[in-house]
Amino acid sequence: MNRRLARLALCFAAALLVVVPVQGQRTRRAPAKPPAAPASLAGSPAASFPAGTMFYAEVSDTASIIDQMGGVELVYRLVREGFRGTPTNKSTSFPLTQEEFREVLASKLAMGMLFPPGTQLANLGSVDPQIAGVAQSTSPEVSALVLKVLKEVGRGQTRSGAPPAAVTVRGAKVSTWGTGRGAFAVTQVGDDFAFGDPNGVKSILDTASVAPTGRLSDLPAFKGASERVPGRRQFFAFLNGAPIAQAFNAGIDESYAKSGPAPAKGAKAPASAPPEAAALKRFIGMEALVGGSITALAEGGQVTLQAAIELNRTRNGLVTVLSDPPVIEGRSAALMPTATDGALVGSIDLVRIYDLVLQTMTPELSKKLGMPTPPEVIREFETRYDMRLRDDFLAAFGNEIAIGVMLEPSPASMARVQDSGAPPAQKTPGVEDAFVLMELRNPAAIRQFVERSFAPADGQAATPPSIFRDVEIWGSGSFSFAIVGNFAVGGARKTVEDIIVSYQTEQGLLQNSDYLRALGGMPNNAIGVLYVSPDFIDMAGRQGGLNQSKPLYPQGLLWTLQKDGSGIYTNFQAPLPDMKSLFDTGTKLAFLEPESRSVSKNSSARQSTVRR
Repeated sequence: MNRRLARLALCFAAALLVVVPVQGQRTRRAPAKPPAAPASLAGSPAASFPAGTMFYAEVSDTASIIDQMGGVELVYRLVREGFRGTPTNKSTSFPLTQEEFREVLASKLAMGMLFPPGTQLANLGSVDPQIAGVAQSTSPEVSALVLKVLKEVGRGQTRSGAPPAAVTVRGAKVSTWGTGRGAFAVTQVGDDFAFGDPNGVKSILDTASVAPTGRLSDLPAFKGASERVPGRRQFFAFLNGAPIAQAFNAGIDESYAKSGPAPAKGAKAPASAPPEAAALKRFIGMEALVGGSITALAEGGQVTLQAAIELNRTRNGLVTVLSDPPVIEGRSAALMPTATDGALVGSIDLVRIYDLVLQTMTPELSKKLGMPTPPEVIREFETRYDMRLRDDFLAAFGNEIAIGVMLEPSPASMARVQDSGAPPAQKTPGVEDAFVLMELRNPAAIRQFVERSFAPADGQAATPPSIFRDVEIWGSGSFSFAIVGNFAVGGARKTVEDIIVSYQTEQGLLQNSDYLRALGGMPNNAIGVLYVSPDFIDMAGRQGGLNQSKPLYPQGLLWTLQKDGSGIYTNFQAPLPDMKSLFDTGTKLAFLEPESRSVSKNSSARQSTVRR
């Protein structure tokens, strides 16, 4: 028995010598999972925002921009005074000195806005978005200043003076002041910060961690928008097309679901949107929107800005059609009076829009909507006007359409006012000062359409048009219409007469030196032009409470909208406004002084500018 026990003990010991090392080897082959590394907010700020971010903006080198506009000292004074004027800060001093303020402006700041899934564009006002930002400091010293400012913002969210609540997310400590919609969270990772809505801060930390769920910087749309303008930039904003299209289409589906018949009791709601909603979404074609961006660089006292909308032109719909019309040459400027202060010129392809409508509005869909079918509408139009709707009427229009406005009557109108003995009062533009110009390819077809439109329905003889300088003018109430050259002209009677005089005497906007200097040259791919005169800019400034001593932009401003294979864009360059001339000693920014609403009696008076 003893021998048996000894032998069993030896076998057990041998087993231990064999099994234990094997178990040890297995343990070493499957070590315990190490804790997740904390998130990093370094690198591109966009890499810290989730791919579903609807709006994103970043700014850097802010101090350089402000120095070119009047200096950090001026802005520091205005911001500090606004801080003191806030009721919640009555007993608190501004947390930074002027030197510290400049150092904080050297940081890079990025902000993003993320909406919950299923959000509709029409309901954005009632939806709580996740708004959060990332601040990247240039040094530990600047980081301490940024933290000082962020803590001050957080304390302002709670009146009880309670300390912030603290949680750990992705290895980073997050401090939160307040609760609900007013909550404000801050976390520091190295010398960088994430701040804003607590859920937004969590999204940033999740995205910036070692296991990202999808980054905004990885989206092809973001890359395309960011790389459109290579080189330096101080401001960049991105509008994400995918969530916008989803929110837009969700709104259409919801609208038709509410307007349709309610499902029977106990029955399930339809899984898909009705055909009407699908047709409307197909007609608009919002899926063609890839994204939008704005890039700006201030250098040498000039600001260079480019705004762009990236589009997928392979997707058919109204978005694609409106963004890809024929280019314009600005022929309408020959008819605009010299005193025109604002002009918006665009291009539109009516025939292409007509074809898109017919592709979408089928007879079956028209019956579902309770509307006349397209063949019925076309037949009624062609019977009344004795012309084909597409090939005669719509094809009679060119692609250029313009809307203009004048701040004061032109010399021709002033002469009529003086003859009547009325004083030439100064005023801001109204509906009666606006006019519309539409380019024509076949004026005879449009004349036939107008004559039959003004003809009485009872078969009586039509009232003949009046004649002004050998041009026929039709009138209906306060609206008048004429065909001048190869353009249809609409507006108040006096404005139409001014346009006729300008065209016949060759004294149109092309004779305005301000316009010619602002225009420079028309790009060969322009589909839109916006011109604003120096007088219009000064009027807008005075109505905004600015008492500038000299014109903000002596030559006016002009934007051109251009197209290319990937979308539409505009380039703009102008002198930076001089804030010292806008805000003298004692003057305060309107948004920092909401209680100030007084305007001097002369602030609305128009400064006379001699047209050169």
